Amino acid sequence: MKILISICTFLVLAICRDALAGVDQFRDDSFSLMDSDGNKLITKDEFLSFFRKMDYSGDTKVNASEFIRGYEEAGADYSDSLYTFFRFDYTHDNEIDKAEQAQIFAVMDVDKDEALNYVEYASSVNTLGTQVKLMQRIGAGVERIFDSADKKQTGFLTADDMLSILAKADTDDSGRISEEEFVSNWRNVTGDNADRSTRLFKIINYNATTDFGSDEEKKGLFEAFDYSHDGVVTRVEFLNAMTAIFARVMDSYDTDAFTQLAPSNINLTVIFVSMDSNGDGISLEEYMNAGKQEDLDGDGYLNYTEFMTPQIRSGIAPKASLFSFFHTDLDHSGSIDEHEIRTSYHVMDRNSDKKVTLAELEFSLLSFKYLTNLAAAAAPRILAMLAIADQNGDDILNGVETWAVVMAADKNADGVLAKDEFAKYWSTNSGLSERVSQDLFDIFDGNRDGAIEEPERAAIYQMLDYDHDGFVSFDEFMNAMLYSFELITTKISEEIRNNMRSKFDINTNFVLLDMDNSGYIEIQEYEKAFVYVDANHDGSIEYYESAKSLPSISPNGATYLFYLNDHNGDGKITRDEYIIGFEYSDLDDDNRMSKQEHEKVWQSLLYQFGEVSMALDRFEKLFAVVDANKDNFIDEKELTAFASRLDTNDDRALTTDELRNVMVSQVGVAEERADILVKMYDTNSDGKIDASEQKTVFDSVSKGKDMITMDDFTDDILKKYGQIFGLLDYKKLEDTKKKHGAWMKAHPDAVVG
Repeated sequence: MKILISICTFLVLAICRDALAGVDQFRDDSFSLMDSDGNKLITKDEFLSFFRKMDYSGDTKVNASEFIRGYEEAGADYSDSLYTFFRFDYTHDNEIDKAEQAQIFAVMDVDKDEALNYVEYASSVNTLGTQVKLMQRIGAGVERIFDSADKKQTGFLTADDMLSILAKADTDDSGRISEEEFVSNWRNVTGDNADRSTRLFKIINYNATTDFGSDEEKKGLFEAFDYSHDGVVTRVEFLNAMTAIFARVMDSYDTDAFTQLAPSNINLTVIFVSMDSNGDGISLEEYMNAGKQEDLDGDGYLNYTEFMTPQIRSGIAPKASLFSFFHTDLDHSGSIDEHEIRTSYHVMDRNSDKKVTLAELEFSLLSFKYLTNLAAAAAPRILAMLAIADQNGDDILNGVETWAVVMAADKNADGVLAKDEFAKYWSTNSGLSERVSQDLFDIFDGNRDGAIEEPERAAIYQMLDYDHDGFVSFDEFMNAMLYSFELITTKISEEIRNNMRSKFDINTNFVLLDMDNSGYIEIQEYEKAFVYVDANHDGSIEYYESAKSLPSISPNGATYLFYLNDHNGDGKITRDEYIIGFEYSDLDDDNRMSKQEHEKVWQSLLYQFGEVSMALDRFEKLFAVVDANKDNFIDEKELTAFASRLDTNDDRALTTDELRNVMVSQVGVAEERADILVKMYDTNSDGKIDASEQKTVFDSVSKGKDMITMDDFTDDILKKYGQIFGLLDYKKLEDTKKKHGAWMKAHPDAVVG
């Protein structure tokens, strides 16, 4: 084991100081310092620039001395700076190189948009400050260990003194220290909890043996503490070494949190083949049969054990599997029935052809990964919050400690926790967005009066204490957070849907299409792009092929683009339809697309993304109105009842004016867009939408199911808007066919598969 620590210019680590004093000020000041252009976002370049400024030696790496100097200049105190350095030094080599700097940014960038907003940055800083405070708890015990070994009060420890520390833990005088002996001794002296003590032993016991204490191991441990290699360990060296070890302990929690939540090692092909008995895609019957096989007690329901076992067996991590259970248990009854299994099938069957392909299964996993990664990013930060409230360090919260976690946001200490107090505290400390934190508040606020007070304390504790043993374990609390997180998934999904642009970079897209680096995209290059996107080489592009070709566009952005280019609405993009994109972008009709033309067209598309995103948000509010029983589905009765409320003359038909007024006044759709949308629903163009047409609308949106899900509703809106904006280009289709056909005849060898 090698823990390298720069101490030559360090002051004594003030472990007993209040580590969080000044954290708020440093957080705000350092954010402003890194945000050089003042746009309330820290870009990756701005973040890395901060590290370049700390590289006083100019060797492209930041050592401990440089880091602490830079952080103290930014307003941090010594203990925060030292601990933060060790947390960021992922390779434990006493330097933070360029790769580690990029990794730090990636960890902080929760939404992966290549920029840190204030919440993302603040939550990371606050978590580190919270962990420093946790470290201070055991600080007095660590100093006692040093003082008891420094019998002559020299201020340093010899090799023999260090051995005397180990000897106290060797209770059976075997000459070696078992994990049990170490954990017991460490807890007695420092008051630390069992889990952290066990993790600490595993870090010190770098050979991973069942016990520790060979001459080589003892020598290695002493050398790791004796950084200056002068044969003694000073108090500063001792405390700094323990800080480094504690940082590695906390790092192991982060690793575990992601391992527990992030779906990994999943062989989708094996899962797919196991259900697809005849090789033509997974039918509803095959999917239902797979569920029945896991119903071990034969009661017609899957409890969480029956549901999770095959998922864990297939490579999904335990917490991710539990989150999946909550996500599938639509009525939150604690078990999954046939209706819920059937619904999950329909959600995966995106094209409603009653067959789930491997591509559809992969797409479902991508959406699931996005949500679990959000939870995984928040998990270690929430654990840090729990650890501070856990005064006796036993990983269990009693009633007082649990209430302390909930009321930690009550900054004015009036005993009444308002929603804005709660949301600001949780978003800053957990990394969840403020909107999600507000939704979490609503779950705790049982009487929905906008405040959490003492009378709600018992109900909150009962909700968290799943096994009703009178205590809330950390695991119970985290499971409750997963359950709560699932309850607000719909709202999180709205945020994802509204972020249609995602990380798309116009310039990168141009470079990819300009294959000969000529500065122009020629039509033959566009043709080659079609061949590459058409992965199965069937002469047309299906949705999944289109979405895969633009990985930096969000799922809804990709869906919108697909419908925009599918001019005849047959569910695929033909070569002719694809070439319309080139024709549309060739603004000066010179048969090639310049960088300026490409950028102008994409700026137009991104403007459309903005309009469609706002439309989604508004229409989803309408979905909530139509969904009378609030079960997150719209059945035919609810749609009929809604139409009846709008039918002012009771003729069992909606006039186009009635529907148009609703779209404009209640949904907020622009008048010209509303006119087109209404005409799309009025299939016979008689100026009204009768019961038959309403039935057609329901069947179309639900894709033949007996209910409309939010995803169905969203997909239909994206399709309608794709058709609205696509109408502009449809007129070019016939001309394009002729022009493209002539070009292909003249260039028969231009495209290679």
